[in-house]
Amino acid sequence: MRAGHLELVVGEAPFCVWDWHLRERNQQFLDSIDHQFFLSVCASQVGALLSEEENERRHAALALRLFYGHAQETLLSLLAATVQAPDCAFAWLSCYREPHLRLVIDALSNERPVHSRLTTESLSWESLSNCIFQMLSSTEQEKAARIKAAFALFWRQSAEAYLEEHNQVEFNSIKHGLRARSGGFSLALAPEASPGSPGPASQLHTVIAGEFGSSFMSVCKLSPSPHITFKDMAVNWKPESLIAAIELSALSISNIATFLRLYAGAEPDGQRYQWPKNMELFDVASQQLPGRTRFSFGPSVTTDHIQPLTPREILLRYGQ
Repeated sequence: MRAGHLELVVGEAPFCVWDWHLRERNQQFLDSIDHQFFLSVCASQVGALLSEEENERRHAALALRLFYGHAQETLLSLLAATVQAPDCAFAWLSCYREPHLRLVIDALSNERPVHSRLTTESLSWESLSNCIFQMLSSTEQEKAARIKAAFALFWRQSAEAYLEEHNQVEFNSIKHGLRARSGGFSLALAPEASPGSPGPASQLHTVIAGEFGSSFMSVCKLSPSPHITFKDMAVNWKPESLIAAIELSALSISNIATFLRLYAGAEPDGQRYQWPKNMELFDVASQQLPGRTRFSFGPSVTTDHIQPLTPREILLRYGQ
């Protein structure tokens, strides 16, 4: 007796998943998707943002930033799984790595061909949204069109943010060992007293300031490999925008699960879509602080400042 199987592509890598109960396993996975988790954890940090204690506010904001990154990757990976393996998203999510996810969301953002089970003629965030929300009531076509367009734009913006290197470095710095320091950065300028000599502090003019943000180090490669150095980076952000984005990510996850259940053959009467009561939440999620939101310093070391070592020399010295 042969087990059941399903073919899927993860990025450009082909897989074939075998199991005795594939439909049941897929249903079990879809039933386990709980978008309320993101909403409840987000709500637990909102009160701390209003604290009079500065450290408590900064720590709450950093926790929201970390959780925003978590929600963002969950959303985008579930969307990518929907594109490539809507009949076994659980297998796609178990097999993918970051390059696979980047390939799919880059294809959606730039409307490039990508392996897909969906029947749309061309794939984009807009066509994907139309596909996921295809069962919205046809009696409210104008409202349905606004909902589809709003979620498509939010997913596009989430993908662009995810692909930005500084966001990935920041997320990993917070996630792995708290390498990021909480708190926003400020930048003040003053005219030089003379060329190369700083002016008096009294003439400093603040051009950028933010209470909430983080600062962290980023690796810079030096040629020849394996030499590296570091630069310092700082990012400012608005907790209100993070909260809105987490809420919209949670609603998106719920809607994707609804579509996947319908795709698996669930009765439409038992499924429903969700969207914010106030559609302005989409605008809040995309709001940025005025002016520059990130800053970097260095690196101060270049290839002219080093004496290159080969990998073998490093290993020999390490042994000593």
